[in-house]
Amino acid sequence: MKAEKTLYLVRHAKSSWGQTDLDDSERPLNKRGKENAPDMAERLAHNVSQNDGEFPRPELIISSPAVRASTTAYIIAKALGLPNKNVVLDERLYMRGTTAMLEALEEYGNQQTAIMIVGHNPDLTQLHNQLNSLYIDNIPTCAIATIRFDIGDWHQLLSRGGVMVDFDYPKRCIHSANHS
Repeated sequence: MKAEKTLYLVRHAKSSWGQTDLDDSERPLNKRGKENAPDMAERLAHNVSQNDGEFPRPELIISSPAVRASTTAYIIAKALGLPNKNVVLDERLYMRGTTAMLEALEEYGNQQTAIMIVGHNPDLTQLHNQLNSLYIDNIPTCAIATIRFDIGDWHQLLSRGGVMVDFDYPKRCIHSANHS
């Protein structure tokens, strides 16, 4: 049997800049973010429910502890039927670069075959481009990039390039609806 790992990279939903006295890590989701996060979570849950192997259910969500990221992570976990204990908040995902994100992934990955990282740009876009030959200029807010790797251990992530399975984002639905 072929060993595979699936990594979901999720940028937090749109956040509010309305309260200027808040620390950056405390900014909540804005109205659009509160709408997009559940919508995107449901779209992913639908894909996972197909049980065709394209979208394995993430067994673990590693998220930045920033309010906008952790809120997004818990919304997705709920839609996927994951208990809150399967969401790990890790400071290394709060804008500390791709090396820190990879360290967190390797530390928590263990036996999981599908993991989700919820974080921030520019780190997420840089990580995506480091792991995948398909270059993306910018991962938009609440986007979900799904990458599959032909590896048996998360430590091998950088040694073999991943294959993009899907790249979904809130406005994609609008574009798709126009072509039906």
